Amino acid sequence: MDRHVRTLGILNMVYGIVGAVAAIVILIRFGGFTGVYAAFNEDIVGLIAVILIAFQLLIAAPCVLAGFYVRLLQDWARVMLIIVSAINVLNVPFGTVIGAYGLWTLMTPETDPLFQNAAADALRKTLKARDARRAKAALKADNLSDHKMNTSKAKGAETSIVPSSLE
Repeated sequence: MDRHVRTLGILNMVYGIVGAVAAIVILIRFGGFTGVYAAFNEDIVGLIAVILIAFQLLIAAPCVLAGFYVRLLQDWARVMLIIVSAINVLNVPFGTVIGAYGLWTLMTPETDPLFQNAAADALRKTLKARDARRAKAALKADNLSDHKMNTSKAKGAETSIVPSSLE
């Protein structure tokens, strides 16, 4: 299932980027949403074209974001990509295929351990980094206190060089 999750992430990133670029090119070519609406002879067809372009622009960013982070096995990205896949099912024809594949991949019980292990690994990594920072800070504080102690011994040694009878 790991391969399916990574493939799904790539497909969503590509779909989001290609869809956004295509929508932007169409908007530039026709002069914005009003130009797209006016390009069609029937009002309802123009309205549907405008809605589809706006929909593609809105869904592009979540597709790319969730696709990227689901490849890193982030659990929040899994939830986000399930929602995006459910919405993409409405986007015929490519969105339907990618959305159905996404729902199948992410809702399969075999996928759960991937994200649970990733969350546990991330927690372990965070705790290890925190412990390393604490150990480094303790070592630095220990070295600092040793330095202060050595400095005070040196100052004490300087004053004790002169015999008290000569003072």
